Amino acid sequence: MSTTEDAKSERRRIAWFAIPAAVLGLAVAGLVSGAVIHYGLTQPVATIVTGVGAVIAALLVYLNGARSRSQEHFHYLDTRRAEQIAALHDRYVTVAKFLGDDSAAVRQAGALALAQLADDWNAHGHTEQKRVCLDLMHNYLRGPTPRPRNSDDPGVRGEAEVRRIILQSLLERSPSLRDLRNIDISGVMLEGFGLEGFNLTRATLAGATLISVSLDKAQMEGADLSGTRLKLVEFAGADMEGVSFRSAKLCEVGLSNTNLTEADFSGSTLVELELYGADLQGAIFTEAEMPYISLSEEQRAQIVGRPASVY
Repeated sequence: MSTTEDAKSERRRIAWFAIPAAVLGLAVAGLVSGAVIHYGLTQPVATIVTGVGAVIAALLVYLNGARSRSQEHFHYLDTRRAEQIAALHDRYVTVAKFLGDDSAAVRQAGALALAQLADDWNAHGHTEQKRVCLDLMHNYLRGPTPRPRNSDDPGVRGEAEVRRIILQSLLERSPSLRDLRNIDISGVMLEGFGLEGFNLTRATLAGATLISVSLDKAQMEGADLSGTRLKLVEFAGADMEGVSFRSAKLCEVGLSNTNLTEADFSGSTLVELELYGADLQGAIFTEAEMPYISLSEEQRAQIVGRPASVY
């Protein structure tokens, strides 16, 4: 329960207690006083009446004090809540700076901090601010990955890890998310991801390593998977028109019933590839190593270029 809801609940409890007590006290005092005047009661009874009045007065003092303490408590809660919200806004500014830092280690810390910030906003009931954090994650992935000359540069590997953290954090916090068009996750290492039915149109995964990843029925038109290393990856039923697998290494990859029209497999190494029912119209296999790949007569007629080897 949020602080505001706690405060409202506390006010209601005090009101339900204070109002009936005050009304009852005044009613009793009035009745007893009336009886004394009407019947001319003796001194002992008058003393009792005075005592009752004193008790009622004490009760009213107590209730007034309780009300004051309650108001102070509510003020404290409101102030504390305002300070917490301000702190969350300040954290967002800091995290955004981390994600723009030159150091990959700092950006990784920023990615983890952004995920935690999204959770904290959600815990405070501010789902719109959580969405702001998720949008920043999404926009970061859409930004291009630097293309240095040396792919073994630690900075390249570091940036790939930043993007893996952000992608995983985004998917964990947005179960309904399916639109990943134009994202750049070059060089990432993805293992065990379930991306069935996702829209990865024109996404860039160049140099990425995917192990045990499911992309069944994904939309991947124009995606760049050049130089990737894929093992135990499933693309069954996916739309992969114009996809680039140039110089990629695919092992035990399922491409059955996929649309691979005009896909480019030039210079790739294909081992134990499942192409049953795949549409290879205009697909390019120039110098592709595919020694144990079986193509139907129709598929052989569809492909462009001469593979280095084919079964």
